Amino acid sequence: MTVSVDLDKGVVDTSTCRVEEEETVGDGIAEPDVGMEFESEDAARRFYTEYARRVGFVVRVMQRRRSGIDGRTLARRLGCNKQGFSPNHRTDVGPDKKPRPSARDGCKATILVKMEKSGKWVVTRFEKDHNHPLVVTTSGFSSSVSISTLNPLLLCLFIELESIQQSFSSAGLGLVVSPTLSISGIYILQYKLEMGFAVLTSFVFLSHMNLAPPQNVKVGGDLCGLYGDKDKKIEELTQELEHQEQLCETYREKLLSFMNNVVEEAEELASKIQVIVDSVRKVEWEVQKFSRHG
Repeated sequence: MTVSVDLDKGVVDTSTCRVEEEETVGDGIAEPDVGMEFESEDAARRFYTEYARRVGFVVRVMQRRRSGIDGRTLARRLGCNKQGFSPNHRTDVGPDKKPRPSARDGCKATILVKMEKSGKWVVTRFEKDHNHPLVVTTSGFSSSVSISTLNPLLLCLFIELESIQQSFSSAGLGLVVSPTLSISGIYILQYKLEMGFAVLTSFVFLSHMNLAPPQNVKVGGDLCGLYGDKDKKIEELTQELEHQEQLCETYREKLLSFMNNVVEEAEELASKIQVIVDSVRKVEWEVQKFSRHG
């Protein structure tokens, strides 16, 4: 028996993928399964991202296999952002120095989707189990780290970036936002726009901002409102987000313009090649005609 499910309501359309009734977890959450089909790579990514959000972990976009002919993506692997192991960057040694906790735990949870000859994308591998706690907050934001130690400002930022990412997906663009890096108190976010083989990367620097997490933050609380509407830091962050949205729109326009130019040049080149082919055929025909009469 098959069911229809809408990603926004916990149900996925059967035209996008087929989900068996028993393949659900928790509160009716559709679970990936080997053999599940999607209309596109983006549809498969959205499904797994929504599944991760409801189950309680963050998705990392991982390896992909491309065609050696036209550069198209033929296979994509997605997984938990706890995969692998972080190197120990500890430099100071002493009894009062403690290494920072690793952001990765060697988690094996992953999904692999491949494009079939029919054009559909099929799940060929699915690893369900995680080796770390999963956390789902009442706001629906999922994280494999403890929400009690997550900075509210950064949480607001990631929620906004998720919205921007969905907008780019609907426009046919892939937007990848890397995890936040902290170097000497400077927080760095990376945007990566993907459209076919064209990739455009931009960095956002949130420097000199007091982003130390407050004390006594409870899971499921309204983290975005902890600093209040009058907090200057939230205002600065909001302005930064608006600026980045404008940058994203600019990048989108540049990429679309670039791809349109590529298409136009390809069509022009194809037209020239066709003229050459026709000319060669005409010459061959004339040679054959001359040979027959000779």
